[in-house]
Amino acid sequence: MNLKLAVALVALLVTTAGCLGMAGPIGDGTTVASTDDGDAASTVSVSGTGTVSAPADLVVVSIAVEREGKTADSARTFAAQDATKMRDALRAAGIPDEDVETTSYRLVPQYDYKDGRQLVGYTAVHAYEVSSKNVSDAGRIIDVAVANGAARVDSVSFRLSDERIAELRTDAIAKAVTAAEGDANAAAAAAGVSITKVKSISVSGGGYQPPYPVYRSAEADAATTLEPGPIDVEVTVSVVYEVA
Repeated sequence: MNLKLAVALVALLVTTAGCLGMAGPIGDGTTVASTDDGDAASTVSVSGTGTVSAPADLVVVSIAVEREGKTADSARTFAAQDATKMRDALRAAGIPDEDVETTSYRLVPQYDYKDGRQLVGYTAVHAYEVSSKNVSDAGRIIDVAVANGAARVDSVSFRLSDERIAELRTDAIAKAVTAAEGDANAAAAAAGVSITKVKSISVSGGGYQPPYPVYRSAEADAATTLEPGPIDVEVTVSVVYEVA
């Protein structure tokens, strides 16, 4: 390579680097970008997570009446009798009708394949969700339902009401923004600049994972007791700050 060509290539590389500017990572997942363009501000992009814990304020118990019969009508009739008995008992226990909702109903034939496919009867299943804003009602709902016709308890779910989620999400967002700002200040300081204002911000998350209920051991004739754990509401924010 002759001397003139070498000088030209170096000049081209220097010019290209000056046009592109520089970007470099600072910390975990945080990047400070700078530019030589006087019209564009330098920025730092960060993310922050905020978590708020709270006890459940709603419990949903999934239960089902299940009965068999030689005919479809007999299975249906037996299941209807048990369902009526269970609904009456829940009503008497202070669970209003609007808190008891049918989730599914099935009437299916049963076959015996021992000597070929032979119809031997039918099974009727009427499934319900029973909800209560008093989470301590969970065990009582189970005991009343099972003692009065319910054949299955499919699940118990401790949840947060929509109103409570909205309140907790607001608090979680505030925590997430505080965390993001702390990281942005640290990253900017490391780069020898300071954050000046927020350029953009986005929020994601806000859901929660219901806790798995813990069943307390008890005597055979004792009441059912469930102990829910706290529920975490988590929010993540992504913020872009201008720096100078």
